[in-house]
Amino acid sequence: MLLRSAIVLLLVFNVLVLSWTAGIFSRWGWGPTRPHPEVLAQPPIEAQAFKLTDVQSRMSPAPTPPPPSVQ
Repeated sequence: MLLRSAIVLLLVFNVLVLSWTAGIFSRWGWGPTRPHPEVLAQPPIEAQAFKLTDVQSRMSPAPTPPPPSVQ
């Protein structure tokens, strides 16, 4: 009897989750939040906007840390 009750409870929960994701409860304000279209649509990045530089030749060597002091 306990197993049958658990299965029925899980089926009811699945139906509720499916209804929520489908937006059936949205008219009462219980639906999932949907992003605005302007957030989803972003212009593509143009390849000409990037400029590759040789970073290794422009950088100075990293400074050496001071030796640890013994107290």
